[in-house]
Amino acid sequence: MNPLGIFNDVYRADYAGQARLTREAGFACVQLRPPYGPLNAHTCAEHIAPFVEQGLAIAAVAGYTNLVNPDLAVRERNNRRFFEMIDRCRDLGSTLIATETGSLNRESEWEDTPENHTEEAWDTLMPVLHEAVKRAEDAGVTLLIEGYVNNVVATVSDCERLRNEIPSPALGFVLDPNNLFEEADMADVSGHLERIFRAIGPWTPLVHAKDVVYREGRIDTPRAGTGQLDYAAFARLVRQYQPDAPLILEHLTQEEVPETLEYIRRYFQAEQG
Repeated sequence: MNPLGIFNDVYRADYAGQARLTREAGFACVQLRPPYGPLNAHTCAEHIAPFVEQGLAIAAVAGYTNLVNPDLAVRERNNRRFFEMIDRCRDLGSTLIATETGSLNRESEWEDTPENHTEEAWDTLMPVLHEAVKRAEDAGVTLLIEGYVNNVVATVSDCERLRNEIPSPALGFVLDPNNLFEEADMADVSGHLERIFRAIGPWTPLVHAKDVVYREGRIDTPRAGTGQLDYAAFARLVRQYQPDAPLILEHLTQEEVPETLEYIRRYFQAEQG
């Protein structure tokens, strides 16, 4: 079974409390959100110490940043921080760092806008990603892009284009198929899952477990078991393409952990049996 993990901040506690509760729940790893503040060898060691002491692996660093923020000053500030996280990824206990690509929406940086799906948006993103991948190569880590329909990298085709334009071993993807469902794809969930895995499955050393549903034309990605994802197909494909990758539960509350964990284990343990 894939090692099961969770974002550390699902638990409402300091890092020591998060680590203890994560271990008590039966998880093997976390995807770590570094706190704001300076990142150096000393502070990084302090951040990960509670998790290491509980025997938890740092599956990946959560570097989520709007790489194309339409406010140029904010974009530059946030991307400097993101580059710093890449540089310090190993000090934070992992060789994987993940981010979405972000949105040009001027009202909400995570909502969609037609501008995201233009060549101009792609041209804005690519210099940032070239710099990020170069830093990942220098640091000996892998940058994982999490595609999302409301972002610049929004579709399976965008992911394939990205790999073609930056064919670096330091660039991969988060295997989170829920994010890559457009509304029309919901008519054939298992078929679209197959397309996603064929396109990016070999380059996805981190898997996210949540769900997908469209409500009034808008995507929602709630916790696993509360949407329309074909979890039997998802578990089968993860086992086929990434049987050892950490599987990170997301979009759930602390109180929802036991039920969601039971749901995930049902499918993945069945696949192993």
